[in-house]
Amino acid sequence: MCLTVSRGRLVELYRKESNAKVKERLLLVIRVVDEGKLPAHVVKEIHRSKPWACYWLERYSKEDIKGLRDKPRSGRIARIPLEVSTRIKKTLRESRQ
Repeated sequence: MCLTVSRGRLVELYRKESNAKVKERLLLVIRVVDEGKLPAHVVKEIHRSKPWACYWLERYSKEDIKGLRDKPRSGRIARIPLEVSTRIKKTLRESRQ
């Protein structure tokens, strides 16, 4: 695994990050990639599993910093057809005017 972002930049991203999950993943990357600690030791410090660490380190190595963020999920399928939804929205817009 090669360090694609400098330590200073990683630390800066860690400090500015508001999402706790991403912050935890950044901490993992800082400890393993920059400080050279073993993932097994780092997961004990942050109370996570080894597979969790392997997953996020792999995502980091493939996608860089962007890989540490959650990917969008598909969500629930709409229960009403698209044309019905469109008609409802149109009716609501017209009633506001």
